[in-house]
Amino acid sequence: MKQTGWYFFILFFIIGIIGFSYTKAEVYYRLIVFCVMVLGISYVWAQVSLDGVEIKIRNRANKAMVGQVFDETAMITNRSWLPKLFLEVRDSSDLFVNAGSRLITWIGPGQTRSITTRMRLTKRGVFRIGTKMIRSGDPIGFFSKEKQVFLNRSLLVLPHFYEVQLKELSPQIIRNGKSIQKRSLDPSVQFSEIRNYNPGDDYKRIHWLSSKKLNKLMVKEFEQYLHNEYWILLDSSQAGYFFEPSVIDSIDPWVFIKKEKVQLPKDSFEYGVTIAATLCHQLLRTDRSVGLITESKDDVTVQIDTGARQEKKIFENLALISPKGKKSVDTVIMQNSRNLIMGSIVMIITTCADASLRSGLELLIEKKTHPILFVLDRETFSSVPNRGEAQTFLEQLKIPVCHIRYNCELKLTIETFFNSINIG
Repeated sequence: MKQTGWYFFILFFIIGIIGFSYTKAEVYYRLIVFCVMVLGISYVWAQVSLDGVEIKIRNRANKAMVGQVFDETAMITNRSWLPKLFLEVRDSSDLFVNAGSRLITWIGPGQTRSITTRMRLTKRGVFRIGTKMIRSGDPIGFFSKEKQVFLNRSLLVLPHFYEVQLKELSPQIIRNGKSIQKRSLDPSVQFSEIRNYNPGDDYKRIHWLSSKKLNKLMVKEFEQYLHNEYWILLDSSQAGYFFEPSVIDSIDPWVFIKKEKVQLPKDSFEYGVTIAATLCHQLLRTDRSVGLITESKDDVTVQIDTGARQEKKIFENLALISPKGKKSVDTVIMQNSRNLIMGSIVMIITTCADASLRSGLELLIEKKTHPILFVLDRETFSSVPNRGEAQTFLEQLKIPVCHIRYNCELKLTIETFFNSINIG
């Protein structure tokens, strides 16, 4: 109850005590008894107001994507024999920060009411959902009681991507008249050899006949023909990215009607993640082999592969990456150079396209791979100026560079650049 209501109640109670003390009139005595009874009944009512209240959460999926509308329905059931005059339900999960509260009036015994919260997702990552704060009280509003319900659910929000058309950058790589081959992690029709079992090998690849003859575990090796291998290297070093804090929008009741365009925040790392997701989606959709290299708190490397499962794996890694890495781009390149075969196309997404990157790029060229740079323009994301020596050494190495500016048409920029370069 508001403070004003308490003031009136205390005023009546004091009037009853003073009046009865001086006049001994029955009307003042009844006023005192009435105030005490109302206070007692209100307190007891508030204490049992949440008894028998159950909440179940229903949502369509535990994964979504930035830009999509996520809806969560709370089913509230009254299991007690007492009706509930009102219930205030507030979402206290990580996702619905500014969702406010919803009020439900009159839930009879055994009745179920539902409330649905909808929100357009604007941030990637893992969010705790299903945490509700329920409040009720007595009809007058003297007392209230709260209960928090934890349903231990989480929502993985994947990064946004754009539909682009990317051409094949180079023909299939040939060595000595034959297609380059590589060890395959999965069984294929190209059987290669039998070798000793190593810890971590899949049990499905064990060759039981050879294992019995040699009295030790042996596994089968397979090969796969390689076309172009595309590696996406996302720079996640802590010092390289710039952003402005964004305000989380409140719940919009017309969110299903509006067809809003996804607006990326003024955060260079989110632009980098979106570029990586866009390239990954388009390349894998056209049956190309893609891998991911990055370094956040821990080194993250998704080995080269194809198909929808690979896209799911890369997107889940991109959803959890944060710019907290300690290694520079050239260090990450050197540490992962063993995974890059001749002819691989390495797409580097970074803000630090200065001379410190030169050693890593020269290593890629020495290994006969093809580096491509996506440079996030510092000046458009922050007041930090670009370094002038970057353009000079990149022109010397003849490396294609795509400059990404804040609030640019990202889809058009990527598509135009990617389809204009030629790698032989």
